[in-house]
Amino acid sequence: MATIMEMAADIIAAHASTTPMSKDELLAELNEVHSTLSALEKGETLEAPAQEAEDVPAVSRKKSFWQR
Repeated sequence: MATIMEMAADIIAAHASTTPMSKDELLAELNEVHSTLSALEKGETLEAPAQEAEDVPAVSRKKSFWQR
């Protein structure tokens, strides 16, 4: 079975292969993923990150179906 560090490295490598990231961003993400995987391995409960404002449609539902 892979170690926590190996799993974190695989996750970050997959993400970095599709997203340009600086060295500092890679290190920060590696630390965050490693911490999260370690907490999950210990059975700790994790909080979901706070979501940003809800997506707002560009056109209201009423306007999109309004017929002239």
